[in-house]
Amino acid sequence: MERRLLIGIKARVEEGPGPAFSQTKDIIWFLGIIFSGLVIWFLIFSKKGLIKSFIIPWVLSTLWLIGLLLLPPTPLYAISLLFINYLVARVTALPN
Repeated sequence: MERRLLIGIKARVEEGPGPAFSQTKDIIWFLGIIFSGLVIWFLIFSKKGLIKSFIIPWVLSTLWLIGLLLLPPTPLYAISLLFINYLVARVTALPN
């Protein structure tokens, strides 16, 4: 057993360094999720009325949870969610 362990260690050392990993995609995904959540909180606390302060943030929160829990963590989903939240915030901020 010890011999196989040492042979495995030797093989890993002789392979050299593995591929370099970049955290840029993870950071972009994380920031997109955080900022879209902040936009939802802004919508909840800044608007008056049932539709603007409850229904629209509820729909966006559902999309946010789907993006966080079900979809793979790719920057495309997070940036898309942030863009949708931004557009909804801009549209609801327009005077009637």
